[in-house]
Amino acid sequence: MTIFTRAWWAAAGTRAANTALAALIPIIGLLIAGGIPVLKAASLVAVAAVASLLTSLAGLPEVTGRTVSLWRAITSRTGKTFGQAAATAFVGVELIEAVDWRAFYVVVGGAVAVTFLRTLLAYLPETDMTALEREAAGYDPADPYV
Repeated sequence: MTIFTRAWWAAAGTRAANTALAALIPIIGLLIAGGIPVLKAASLVAVAAVASLLTSLAGLPEVTGRTVSLWRAITSRTGKTFGQAAATAFVGVELIEAVDWRAFYVVVGGAVAVTFLRTLLAYLPETDMTALEREAAGYDPADPYV
């Protein structure tokens, strides 16, 4: 596995975008409530994406071809998202006492929940195919005979 391939950057970029989205969804609630400035929200999402890219350096199963069980994939992805969101939530914090713990739990918990649900939706237990495999096969959910 090398980071100098198009496949690695495509997979790492997809993961970074998904992590940024997972971080953004709970932050939107804080933005609407006025609990966080827009600039801080944007920086949190950007740092989450960078943290995801750095995490991808450890290896990407979709590039190496490794497969794991559903629950191991969920545990791994939610654990990584927890770490990335937690590190992101501490950006700009000078003292641990200055942490807004309510916002921390909303951001981290929300990001983990989004990752968990997205991973479950990508894998339906009644089929052997992942969402990408269904898409590549031309699966149409409106057609019950496929």
